[in-house]
Amino acid sequence: MEPTGTDATSSKPFRLPGEVFQKLFFHQREGLSWLWDLHCMGTGGILADDMGLGKTFQVSAFLAGLFHSRLTKRVLIVAPKTVLARWTEELTLVGLKQKIGDYYGPNKEIRNEELRRTLKEEEGGVLLTTY
Repeated sequence: MEPTGTDATSSKPFRLPGEVFQKLFFHQREGLSWLWDLHCMGTGGILADDMGLGKTFQVSAFLAGLFHSRLTKRVLIVAPKTVLARWTEELTLVGLKQKIGDYYGPNKEIRNEELRRTLKEEEGGVLLTTY
């Protein structure tokens, strides 16, 4: 899938693995295209909708596309601790299981290890944390 174009800072297209695309509902596909448009403009936005419509999965799919297209290496997700497990589930569904790290708590050694793992030059990853 290529939503609407290429990254504004490069000529690389956004490609979403077909098995992930097939899992998206129509409204999520439209939202993913909107996220890509925002990315290309170098701006942000707020994805807000009623509970249960798949916002977490939609963002996870977008991240999978960015990783698959080699348009990003690192992502930080800051969310309430109560939803971090849900983020892990959704990121796993889109094929990012090997890239997930999480950190919450006061242990500096664990925090530093997760940061090192996520910041690795070649592999990168997704770090889930809380406030």
